[in-house]
Amino acid sequence: MKEAGALANRSPETIRRWVWSGRLHARREGNRLLVTRDDVLRLAGLDPQLRASDPPPSLVLWALDTSDHLRQGGDGATASDLVLHDRHERSHAGR
Repeated sequence: MKEAGALANRSPETIRRWVWSGRLHARREGNRLLVTRDDVLRLAGLDPQLRASDPPPSLVLWALDTSDHLRQGGDGATASDLVLHDRHERSHAGR
């Protein structure tokens, strides 16, 4: 995370938050999280070529899209429910 943070001009903690929130794909290798250089640059908005490709949805659009799947009536899902649902969907997408 230290190298990714330096590449994106962000702290390693910010990179971890991007991973935990699902904005940045990572894979585990032992106790390390590995991310791709292109993904970090795209998310940081530092590579114009990558920025023009498919950008991640805004938090509002993501929440609206995800909450449609979780709505049980009333006020709908909590933010925690949205994140857990999204993580579940992402973990099963490659299977």
